[in-house]
This record gives sequence, C-alpha cells and structure tokens, in this order.
Amino acid sequence: MLDHLIGLSEEQLSVVKDKSGLRFIVACPGGGKTRVLVSAVAELIQDGIHPTSILAFTFTKAAAEEMISRLREMVGATKASLLNVGTMHSIFFRVLREQVNLLGRSSIRVLDERRAENKQMLRRILKTLNISEEAFPVPDQIKNIGRLKNEGLKPQDDEALDFLVQEKGLPPTVAQTTLQIFEAYELAKFEEGVIDFDDMLTLTLDLFRAYPKVTRRYAESWKYVFVDETHDINPVQNALIQLLVSVHHNLFAVFDPNQSIYRFRGAHPDIVLNHATHFPGAKLKKLTQNFRSGQSIVDRCYKLIHHNPDPLEITATSKKEGGLVEWWGCFDSTDQEAIRVGQFIEERIHAGQRPRDFFILFRTNAQSRAPEEQMASRALPYRLLGLSSFYSRREIRDILAYLEFAAHPEPLSDAFERIYNRPNKFLGKAWYAEFCSQIDASHSWEQVLLNGRWSKGFMKRGAMELRRQLKDIITFYNRKLLDPAITLGDVARRVVGVVGYEDWCRKEDEDNLDRLENLQEFISTIDRFDDTDKLLAYISAVTDSLRKSEKTEDKVTLSTIHKAKGLEAKIVFILGMSDGLLPHFLGDLEEERRLAFVAISRGEEEVYLSTPTNYRNNLLEPSRFLLELGLIEPQPEELEDARSNGSAGVLSEDSVLYS
Repeated sequence: MLDHLIGLSEEQLSVVKDKSGLRFIVACPGGGKTRVLVSAVAELIQDGIHPTSILAFTFTKAAAEEMISRLREMVGATKASLLNVGTMHSIFFRVLREQVNLLGRSSIRVLDERRAENKQMLRRILKTLNISEEAFPVPDQIKNIGRLKNEGLKPQDDEALDFLVQEKGLPPTVAQTTLQIFEAYELAKFEEGVIDFDDMLTLTLDLFRAYPKVTRRYAESWKYVFVDETHDINPVQNALIQLLVSVHHNLFAVFDPNQSIYRFRGAHPDIVLNHATHFPGAKLKKLTQNFRSGQSIVDRCYKLIHHNPDPLEITATSKKEGGLVEWWGCFDSTDQEAIRVGQFIEERIHAGQRPRDFFILFRTNAQSRAPEEQMASRALPYRLLGLSSFYSRREIRDILAYLEFAAHPEPLSDAFERIYNRPNKFLGKAWYAEFCSQIDASHSWEQVLLNGRWSKGFMKRGAMELRRQLKDIITFYNRKLLDPAITLGDVARRVVGVVGYEDWCRKEDEDNLDRLENLQEFISTIDRFDDTDKLLAYISAVTDSLRKSEKTEDKVTLSTIHKAKGLEAKIVFILGMSDGLLPHFLGDLEEERRLAFVAISRGEEEVYLSTPTNYRNNLLEPSRFLLELGLIEPQPEELEDARSNGSAGVLSEDSVLYS
C-alpha cells in the first residue's frame, strides 16, 4: 500500500479513493479529517495530476502551513511547493493582484488595520456626512459593514436593510444610516485605490461575475478544489467555490455542522446542511469513527448535540473503550472552581501525569484569570493559547497604572508615562516631552499641568483635563486609606468612570466586549488586596510564573473553547457550566450547544465540568446543557419553563460589565 494510505480505515480509504465529482465529507470530531484531506490530495498527485491544478482552502494560515508540511512528507517538497494551498483571503487576493487592471486600478493596496487606517477612513466619512460618532461608533460600523459584505450584500440592496433590521436588530432609521455610511465607505476606498480585508473576497466575486471568461480561466486551471472546515463558510465564499468548480465539478469539502461556532463572524452552517441545493448531484460520505475519545465521551457529545436539528443524522462511534464525562457540581465562585482544578492537576502530575495532558477550557477571555492564578500559585507550567496573560492585557495594565500613580504620584514614572494619554486625550509624545522638560525641583506635576508652557493650544486643554482626572483619583484613593469601607475595587471603578474608559472602549475597539469583561473581572476580584503595592507584587509573581513556563515545552493549556477547536488532550476541564456563561447570555442557543459539543469532544479520556453559582455577585443556575447531557436531574418545572423561553439565568450585558 502507498505510504499516504497506510493506517487509513476502510471508511477513510473509501473517501480518499473517490477521486472525482462533488463530494461532501461529514467528519466527526477525531475522525481524522485533515489526514483524509491531505491523503486525498496525495492520491491525486500519485495518479499523475499536476500539483498546480489542485487548489486547497484552509481557514487559517496555521492550518495551511500544517497541510503543506504533511504533504511535503507524502509527495516531496518539490511537488508540495507547486500546490495552491492557503486561506481564501490569500488565494483570492492573489487573483485580484493578477487582474488588477480589470478593477479599474493600476495597483492595489490593503488598508492596514494594525495602523487603524480603516477606522480613520470611517471617521472622515462620518465627519463628511455630519453623522455623530457618538451615535454611530466606528467599531460598530466596521462590524456591521463586515457582516453585510460576508453576506454578499451591497449598500443599495433591499436585503441589506432587512439584514440589519432582522438579523442585527437595528432600528430601521439606524439601519438606513448604516447603509449610507457603508456606501460612502465603498466609494472612498475606490477613490483612494485601497481595499479592506473583506474586499479580498467580495471584489473577487464581483470580478468573476463581471468577467465570465476570467472565471472560466481559473476554473479550468484549478481542476480539483479542496475545502477544509466547510461548515464555517459564508455566502460569498460559497458563491466563489460554486464558480471555481463550475467547469470540472471536482469538489472535496470536509465539514461537521456540529462544529460550526463562528456564526457571529458570518459562518452559515446551513450551507453544508443544504449542500445538495447549492451543489446539485453532490455525494455525501461520512467519517463516523472517532479515533480520539473514549466511547462514553462520544456518547455524551451526541446526547447533547442531538438537541439541535440534525437533518443529516450525524453520529459517531469509537473503538476506544471507557471515557469519562463527569460534573463536579457547584462552586461558590470561579476562584473555588479553579482551586479544585488546580488541586486535581497538581495531584495527577505528582502521580506521574504530564502537564501537556491537561486542557482547561472556558467560554470567554475574562474567565482565564482564575485558572491562570492557580497555575501560577502552584508553580505549574502553563500556556495561554492565543491569549495574553490576564494581567498583561492592555486594559488591565492601563487601570493598574492609574492605581499605581494614585498610590505613588511620581510624574516621571512608568505609570504616568502610560496613563497621560490613556484613554486618548490627544496628548502625544511631543506633549510628554514638553511636560518632562518643565518638571524640576520647584515645579510639581500639578503646577506644570496647571500653568505649563505649551507649544499648542490643545495641549493646555488636555493638560487641564488630565490634572482634573488625576486629582479626583488621588483624592479618592487617599480617602480609601482612611475609610475601610472603600475598597481597591471601588478605586478602580472610580478610575474607569473618571477617565471615561468604558465609553472609550465602546467607541474605539471592535473587541470592546472582551475588554470590558476583562475590566469587570479585574475590578470584581481586586478587593482581596489592601493596597496597590500588594496587588502589584502579586501580579508580578503571576507574570514571573508565566515567564518561567515559557522555558518548557511540557505545560498545561488554558484556552477559550473557540481557540481550542481542532486540538485535543487526555484530560479536559470545562469551567463555567452555568446558564449565562455556557450557554452565554449573548449567544445563539444552538451555536452555544455546538460550542459545548466542541469543548467536550476535545477530551480523549476524561472530561470534567464545573459550575460557579456566583459570578461577579450574580447568582447563576447550572447550565441547561448539563441536563441535556444527563449529568443532572431535571430542575423544578417553573425553572424549566423559564429556560425553554430563554429567560433563565440572571446575567445580562449590564450585570456582567457593571455590577
């Protein structure tokens, strides 16, 4: 048997050996979908298909690199280098560069989002249209425009208005103004000869539709199209795939609708559920053997997910006996929950288990704080997957710097250098240089801010506002030193309110909800410390622990469920199994159920779930998913009625962010 076929099951071999036509492959978690996909590519090359005629889409750059790495081993470096493997954005951006003249341009440049060029353009548009940024925050416009473009909708489309009103819940007048901003944004980009990230797909689709001969040229060139994670495609991506397979009709699409967890980014799992409508004549094959998890874990996963509609009747089996899914019960707080996990891991490691065998999963970024502190306090090596350390996140460091300055108001300190323009008071490096030049033994920072000599008028206004804020915060901090009823958390809340940090996050950052949740998590937990110095010393110890962990490869993984998709571990902990957290109070219930399915299916041998009943002073009930998993008994009838109506749990956006 050829090397790339060795080890494949009969089910997998059947898929790999089916080399032509429109094929949709349902792959259960642990079903070896990546192995099957790369083996199918290698099989074509083995049959003499030239690598340049094969196109393979992945959904991340890392997945593309992994696929190329595997193919190098199977077909050799030379042939692997000739394959077209990449994300849809990278492949179609290449198409746009090749056809730039047909776009009515001489060159093409992408707006640099790291330098906020897209935000700057939208601010200019709002000013030109005389639209209040307060009423139409730029991050909201970026999100709404991005969703419309992923749906394949133009500003003038009637469906665009319907989408904003029905899907996004915007009032009709707000939706109309959003479309006006969208139209002006598209015109401004064209006039300036730039595109944004979403245009890599939408402009390519426009190009293909406007120039059928160009479309045919690419469709003839790429005779075999492979798509990984097809359950996460959006309507624009689906339309592009349809056009690319319109000549040779060779499509190999791997998917699992139960693992579609990116609807908030525009993914449409219904596309693969209705694949026969989008791709008439398509064949459906299933990879139903889970090579990862014990049978009990597989059974629990499908017991849960079958509460979602299941038109394809997807299920799975495992040849691995055993497997454990256990609910640890309720804990008074997320800290108590994390302590239990920390104790368990510590005991197992002392008994010979490796740190890399453990995953700690949670629904939101802010939930990383408690388990990270446990890893640090127990000197257990750990990594945060796709996340920075909780206390090193920008918003946390900003508030910490204010607290440090309140305790030690030194004008030339690192704390002051961080906060003088956080959030934005329009005081840049030039102002800071002038400020530092005026500080000496006879001039305090207050005097300089009040009577300083500034080269620009706006600098004086900014300095006066900074002085007002700092005096208010310092005064309140000094009151705390005399009044035991005032806590460090109260001081942090004062900082956030005085400097307008929440409003700034909402107006400036697309990740504003994550940042605000991180802030609230920080504020709600620092009352453990009597003063700023003790808090800073504690945080220093936590960050030192993470630096030490970086020196070893063998470590516990802490991750959101979204980041852990595609990974696995022998023992998995899922924190926050409470109504309001998982399912999340802002989430779609079916997608939240898919998230829980993804989380549980990461486990190879053991999965432990736990429930905090108190979350930032909000009382929570155990997650309804625990009932669906068969891990808890049915609740009283009145609670079940509330849950069925979607009203269970006391969390809301206000209670999470501001309590």
